[in-house]
Amino acid sequence: MDRRAPALAALLLFAVATVLATVLDGRLPASEESVAGWVLQVLGHLAAVVGGVLLLTSDGHPGRRSGAVVLGAVVLLVLVDAVALAGDGGGANIGLGGVRLLGLLAVAVVALRLAPAVARARRPGPPAPQA
Repeated sequence: MDRRAPALAALLLFAVATVLATVLDGRLPASEESVAGWVLQVLGHLAAVVGGVLLLTSDGHPGRRSGAVVLGAVVLLVLVDAVALAGDGGGANIGLGGVRLLGLLAVAVVALRLAPAVARARRPGPPAPQA
């Protein structure tokens, strides 16, 4: 069974939730956290976990590798969020921001590589050759 399309949808939901959480947190002073932003980020992380598990359980080696990358990135993002929550909250942490950016980029690369494969699979006609 091809699970790439639902996995891509879950990764896109993660991206939307992350952007919305960032926007909600960006309107507040640095010393305050938005509960709605936090809830959206948790929902986004759950969507990314679902996408990673779908890729991990799909047929084919590239899908499994992509699923492992997504799950590893989500674990990294959750750890960064936990460290940021446990911190003193006195301001921005450039190191945590850099690590968070790397995790987000890893998920984005997987989604960008997955999108053309999903589009090819949805086209009518003879099946496309697997790369």
